[in-house]
Amino acid sequence: MVLNMMDFVKDRLFFNSLKRKKAIIQRQSAFLEMDEINSIALINKGDGDAHSWAKHRNVYEKLKKSGKQVFMITYCSEKIVPEYLKELHQIIITKKDISWSGIPSKELQKEIVNQKFDIIIDLTKVSNRTTLYLLTIVRAKMRIGKNDDRSQPFFDLLIDWKEDESLNDFIDHIIYYLKILKKSTK
Repeated sequence: MVLNMMDFVKDRLFFNSLKRKKAIIQRQSAFLEMDEINSIALINKGDGDAHSWAKHRNVYEKLKKSGKQVFMITYCSEKIVPEYLKELHQIIITKKDISWSGIPSKELQKEIVNQKFDIIIDLTKVSNRTTLYLLTIVRAKMRIGKNDDRSQPFFDLLIDWKEDESLNDFIDHIIYYLKILKKSTK
C-alpha cells in the first residue's frame, strides 16, 4: 500500500511538472510529410542487451539511409552505460541523471532543449516518466508515438503498435502515414 501511494504521489508531481513544462516550451507545431522532414530525434529506452539494441540501431540506419539527419536520445535505467549504447551519436541519460520522480537534471534539460528537430519519435513500447519528459522538452515540430491513453496529450500523431509487431513494423507504419496523411487532406 505504501509503495502504491508513493507511486501515486510521484505520478501526480511528475504530471503536474510536465504540464507546466509543456506550457513553457515554445515550439511551432506542424504536421509534416516525409519529404519535408530533414531531422529526426528518436527517444529510446536502452535497457536490455546488445541484441535487442540492434533493432534500434537498424531503425536509426534505416532513417539515415532515407537521407534524414537522425539523433538518438536514450534513457538507460542503469547507473553505468553499457558499451553497446555508446555506438551511435546520442545523448544517453542514466539513472544518476534523473530525480526520484524521473525528471532529468537541469543541465541535461538545457542540452536537450537547445536541440531542434522536425519530428521526434518515441520508440518505447511502454511509456515511462523520463521518456515522456524528454518528449515534452524537445523542440520538435511534430511528436509521434504509440497510441496510449496516458500519453495522448503529448503527441501530435499516435500510431497503433500491437504486441506482436516489431520496432521495424512500427517505424514502417510511421513512414507510411507520413507519406499519405497530408496528401490525403489536400
